[in-house]
Amino acid sequence: MIHEKFRTSFKSSISHIEKIPDISVDVKLLLQESYTLSDQDWAESKIQTKLCIYYFEWKEFTKNMLYTRSVIDYLKQFMPFNSVYYRYVHSNTCYNWHVDKMQTCLHIPLVTNEGCKFVYDDAVFSMPADGSVYIVNNGKHHSFMNGGTQSRLHITMDIF
Repeated sequence: MIHEKFRTSFKSSISHIEKIPDISVDVKLLLQESYTLSDQDWAESKIQTKLCIYYFEWKEFTKNMLYTRSVIDYLKQFMPFNSVYYRYVHSNTCYNWHVDKMQTCLHIPLVTNEGCKFVYDDAVFSMPADGSVYIVNNGKHHSFMNGGTQSRLHITMDIF
């Protein structure tokens, strides 16, 4: 019963990061569709480059991203998120210590490396790009670092 496990995991108190049980996505297909977005207007900073593909509705340029849209639409059945982003975190960068206004979000890792770590006061997490989907508690002080030589890419879904 995948749906019930998903709901149970979300309704529980998430201390840091939890892998959602029994959900797996095709990372290669998600990546392949992400490559079609190279000509879009990505927002860039010193730490990350991001692109919004869904904000209350699908952006027009995603109309041919059938697999990506199906994955997000499937997850949206269970999670009340309003926005979806591709987020590259550049190599050899680190976020400051912070709390996000969106206390919970979902992550689908697409590209990562051993130097990518999500850091809390008392815990450090890695999220492999193995098809898993993760619930992340952003309501606790945390940081993220990419100490590797390659940019990390995740699809993130913010829950308002």
